[in-house]
Amino acid sequence: MGDLSFHFSRQELACRCCGRLQIEKRLIGAPEDLRSRAGVRIVIHAGYRCPAHNLEVGGVPDSEHTRGLAADIHVPGLTLQAMYELVSQVPLFAAGGIGAYDRIFYTSTCGDIVRAGHGCAGSTSALKSWYKSQKRGWHRLR
Repeated sequence: MGDLSFHFSRQELACRCCGRLQIEKRLIGAPEDLRSRAGVRIVIHAGYRCPAHNLEVGGVPDSEHTRGLAADIHVPGLTLQAMYELVSQVPLFAAGGIGAYDRIFYTSTCGDIVRAGHGCAGSTSALKSWYKSQKRGWHRLR
């Protein structure tokens, strides 16, 4: 049991360098929704990042992580496609933003994100083709 929500703790969403936690409340409920849908634990690799930590990890200057609007997550045991399909079912992430970086999904609650189509959303073969073509890096799927 977590101290922030049923399954998640403050430590999981707090900045890894300073421990500060400044996140939008909806970012707490969306991972819970994902956890319920997955039926397995969800790993949060990053939630809030202070500007110094964001710079240290190579984040973009106005990162949604620094505004408490994004989380990098992983669902152990699922393929990239299965994770995408699961994350897409969470209304807040589907309306906000979904991106992929290696085996980690970037999820955002920010409703004003411009969606970059790239032919991947909703298409298993397109997503697999895109993923295989990437060496490393981030790509917004929705």
